[in-house]
Amino acid sequence: KKEVTLMKQLTHKNIVCYYGTEILFEECKLYIFCEWASGGSVAGLLEKFGGSLPEEEMIRKYTYQTLEGLVYLHNHPDTWTSKTTPFEKERPSIIHRDIK
Repeated sequence: KKEVTLMKQLTHKNIVCYYGTEILFEECKLYIFCEWASGGSVAGLLEKFGGSLPEEEMIRKYTYQTLEGLVYLHNHPDTWTSKTTPFEKERPSIIHRDIK
């Protein structure tokens, strides 16, 4: 529930957009609907190009876009409350565990 609530708040060009959820109680399943990342994953690109990206410029582009998204997540203030200390505000607000 916390993850879905948080996903609803995120708006950044390098973070996939959340569209909604569907819960199938009888099957004990939760479906989360997000924007389709038409460019695919970095792993998919590596597979396509035989294990390495062909140009340094392409590597630079994907690294920059990934870092832009991570900076947004780490500095996301919507996770702060009135009890959040200045020390806590210096740490990442959101940590992503599934970077593609």
